[in-house]
This record gives sequence, structure tokens and C-alpha cells, in this order.
Amino acid sequence: MPIKAELQRKAIHLLMALLLLVLYQSFSRPVIFGFFIALSVLAGLFEWLRIHSNPLALALQKKFSFLMRQEELASTGNRIHFVGATWVQWSLALLIILFPKNIMIACYIMFLIGDAMAAVIGKWTERQLA
Repeated sequence: MPIKAELQRKAIHLLMALLLLVLYQSFSRPVIFGFFIALSVLAGLFEWLRIHSNPLALALQKKFSFLMRQEELASTGNRIHFVGATWVQWSLALLIILFPKNIMIACYIMFLIGDAMAAVIGKWTERQLA
């Protein structure tokens, strides 16, 4: 995946962190809990549909394929690779369930920044060493 696509992927992650902060300032914990748990269930449903070749899920995959890694695009019933955004969403839901607001936000932001830095530095060093 080119570094430009990796930067686009990580920009989405950082926007999710910003969205989380805005939502947490605007709504109560139960509302946030319900919202992000629902998003996690939808992410799982999308993955299941995508892997089982549902036309709607495949159309959505095609629209966002420029943000997906090759192994994610090649997922089938035998070789399953969930989309990175699904893992991010599930990790957020788990953090919301397990931790109070301030700890959850700190953990999630550290996770997103660390993930973004690891991906970008990995791409940069891959190009430098190749």
C-alpha cells in the first residue's frame, strides 16, 4: 500500500478520536456506550457480509478499496482478514465497556496515535531500506 493511502487510513483513525471527544462532551456515557456498541455490531455484520460475498457489502468494499490492504481485499470464507477499521471499532467498544471515561479516552488516543505512527514509520523505513 502506498504511503499516501496509509496516511489517508490513519487520518480516518485520528478523525475517529476527534469524533469520540466531541461526542463524549455532548452526550452521556450510556448514549456513547450504545452508539459505539451499535457501530461495533454493524462493523461485525459488514465483515460477515463482505466475507460471504454479499453484493451490498462488496459494493461498499469496492468504494473504499483504495483504503484497504491487499489481504483485506482478498478475504474469503477460508482466509479471513478483517478490515483495520473493524479492529479499531471493536477495541474502542472494549475500552468503553472496561474503563471510565478519562482512562478510556486516554487509552484510545494513545492507541490511535501509536498505530498511525507505527504504520507511517514502517512505510517510510520500508522505502528507505528497499
